[in-house]
Amino acid sequence: MPSGETESPADAFAPGTIDVLVDGLSLLRQPDGYVFDAATVLALRATPSPNFFPFTCGCGVPGCIGIHTPAVMVVESDTVTWTFPEKPFRETLAAEAFGSEGPLQLRFDRALYVAALDNLQGHLEEVRRARGRNMNIWPGYPDEDLVTAPLQQVLAKQRKRHLDWDAREAWRERVWGDALGTDLVIAFESGNQYSIPLENLADSVASHRLSQDRYARRWATARKHTEFIESRLAPTLRSGLEAVVREARSVPWEILVEDVFSDGRQQQREKDVVAEGKTWPEASFRLRTYEQYQAERRGAANPLAGAVE
Repeated sequence: MPSGETESPADAFAPGTIDVLVDGLSLLRQPDGYVFDAATVLALRATPSPNFFPFTCGCGVPGCIGIHTPAVMVVESDTVTWTFPEKPFRETLAAEAFGSEGPLQLRFDRALYVAALDNLQGHLEEVRRARGRNMNIWPGYPDEDLVTAPLQQVLAKQRKRHLDWDAREAWRERVWGDALGTDLVIAFESGNQYSIPLENLADSVASHRLSQDRYARRWATARKHTEFIESRLAPTLRSGLEAVVREARSVPWEILVEDVFSDGRQQQREKDVVAEGKTWPEASFRLRTYEQYQAERRGAANPLAGAVE
């Protein structure tokens, strides 16, 4: 239910918030920073989803607030079930909704679940009719056209976007398997090191090799090359460090370095003259799993054995 409405001329959207109640109790125990993604929940309705983020950061990126694993929504003939990951939700969701042990799982009667969503959507439509503008139910920085767009139309677009995302995530899991999240780390004589995830490296190699533009950037053309990545590049990159380095070196340094520094894991302050060069610099290489990356951040690095000079 929309609540807490206060006029604010500075806001383009109609003011208001949405709280999630389970048996009359607020589901969020520590709400600071967490935002309910009402747009996604309304768009999906009773559609199964293995990549479901009913709560996220106010900026729209779940990982920004420490949510790195999605919830899962399972739909059966008469029930809808949300299952949350232990971290961070064991501490942030109301224990009364789950109990102190067992999975963080909410099971709803499907008919009542759909009725509750219809009720919420009806209230949001009333707000739009009364105020001439929508409430902001989109985490992050929504486009201005969402202020007055028909809610049903916007939710249809949100649903398509989410289902497309699910399909993309399923493809990533199938193609990369346990190599998903693995980086190629490039270490220079200066002591600085940079990294690029293997899946991003595959995008760079495919874009450069298959595009007519010698300086094609991966983000512009990579989605066109999924078949080539799945059938040839991913198996090669998953075969070991030497193959990874060989494929990386097939891309001109001045092109690859832009992809390296576009990755969010890089420390921009470390970018030095080595990264500005036109040719591949002297460097050593290693592979690093996501778990090792996290360990390095905690100061307990445990890199894979064997480096290629």
